[in-house]
Formats: sequence, structure tokens, C-alpha cells
Amino acid sequence: MNKYIIRIILATISILTIDQVIAQDTLKESHHSTKLFTDGYFKFKFGTNTIFELSPALCYQITPDLSAGIGLTYQYYQNRFDGGELFKTHNMGFRLLVDYRILKNRQMLKSKLLWYAHLEQEFMNLDGQYFYNPPREGRHNTTNTLLGLKCKYPALKRLDINMLILWNIYQSGADYNLNKNPIIKFGVNYKFSLPN
Repeated sequence: MNKYIIRIILATISILTIDQVIAQDTLKESHHSTKLFTDGYFKFKFGTNTIFELSPALCYQITPDLSAGIGLTYQYYQNRFDGGELFKTHNMGFRLLVDYRILKNRQMLKSKLLWYAHLEQEFMNLDGQYFYNPPREGRHNTTNTLLGLKCKYPALKRLDINMLILWNIYQSGADYNLNKNPIIKFGVNYKFSLPN
């Protein structure tokens, strides 16, 4: 648990350092010029267990503080068991997400960082032989409810860099989950304008 706290502190310090280096003009240009934007995250882990996750999403800015979206999730999972047996699988699914801005006065905080409460409902299709005890044949569905904090940094006029810290607060359908709490993800938002 201590290693996760140290990683979170180091990531926060890095983001705050970058925040002080980039000019104030970035903040003025970072406001949404459109209500539609892409959102996406990636996660990876290497070692005995290898995990790679890619999660693009399409989102809509409902109010200046509230956005919602739908996205796809792809996971590659590889595990080498003690006996040397290698197991590989691909998990796929979709997710519904909602962000609500919780710290609104950036001038008072003297920071360009935007802080959001993040809620995500994830629906995944998993290989039954590894994620169930006892193992099952074929593929099966599982649902995860993720709750946490999102830190958004407006890096360019239309590009934001994100860091998410999430907890899986509810899981149904599988006995084993790739996501161990806390779940840390990094990603980007790209705001685009639609032709009139």
C-alpha cells in the first residue's frame, strides 16, 4: 500500500511542477469551444502478469461542471504460472462515465489543474477459464463500478492531460479482477469542433 501512496505523491508533484512551468495563456485557450470531446485512458503493467488496457470514449459537456460519455475498453492479459504455463487472453467491453467538477475556483488555488469526481460503470466480457473459480468454459460478462478522482491539466488549446485514481467499489460476475485498488490511469482529452 505504501508504494501506491508514494506513486500518487510523486505523480501529483510532477503534475504540479509542470503546472507552474507552462504559461497562463494556456488556461485562457483551454475553455471548451464545443460540447463534444474525446476522452481516453491507457494502463499497463509488465512482469509475471502483463496487462495492457486502452479505453477511448466519446463525451458530451452537459454543463460547465458536468460531462458524460460512453467508451470502449480493450484489455490484453498475459500470466506465466509457477509451472511455466503461459496464459493469454483479450478482454473487451464498454463503459459509461460521468465527471463532475468539484474544485471550481482555480484562481484561489493558483493552479490550472481541474479536479473532478469520476464515476464509471464498466461492462466487460472475460475468458471464463481464468477469471472464475472454478474455471468456466467460454466467455462471461462482468460489471464493475469505479469511483474516484480525476485531475485534468489543460496542456494545449484543445488537449488536456488526465490522471485518474479509482476504486472498484462493486463487482459482479467474476471471481477475479485485473483491477486492484487503487486503480491509476493516465490519458488525454481532445476537444474538437463540429462543422456548422
